[in-house]
Amino acid sequence: MSVEAAAAAGILWNPTIQALVIKNLLYVITRFGQDAYRRNEFLNTLVVLDEAHRFARAEK
Repeated sequence: MSVEAAAAAGILWNPTIQALVIKNLLYVITRFGQDAYRRNEFLNTLVVLDEAHRFARAEK
């Protein structure tokens, strides 16, 4: 979900759109987990979202 890849594909990609995509992704993952739990099923899944670059500065 990089700005460079989106620009090369001609896709509008900014922080607002990124936030919406991540929010929707998390909603869907959570919903799948809730549905599986209600059916007494295990998803056996680990989800890692690496967004550290949003909180740590690149410069020293």
